Amino acid sequence: MADTTPSPDRNDPGRIRWTDNDARSEMLGWVGSFGRALFRIWPPDEKGERILLVYLAGEAQHMYHDDSEDGVAVLKAKAERLLSEFISSLGAVFPDEPPKTGRTER
Repeated sequence: MADTTPSPDRNDPGRIRWTDNDARSEMLGWVGSFGRALFRIWPPDEKGERILLVYLAGEAQHMYHDDSEDGVAVLKAKAERLLSEFISSLGAVFPDEPPKTGRTER
């Protein structure tokens, strides 16, 4: 089976790689090498509310709502916090900055 996980966007400092799913007008959040999205942001409903769906191991599906103008940014930040909390619960932490590769830019 072909790997459908999107490659990391070097311009995005987040740990979650977001892609647009045009077929459903939603955004998908990918983590690491998992073959399916762990986060999903639905487009606004008739009330203008967006929904973040979270699919992390060991928990039932969670939904978070936001109806502010910057709802996508708010829900992306919530997804980053949830991912950090999940990883921390396993005893791991994310470094504040990405590790240096030892190569110098030219």
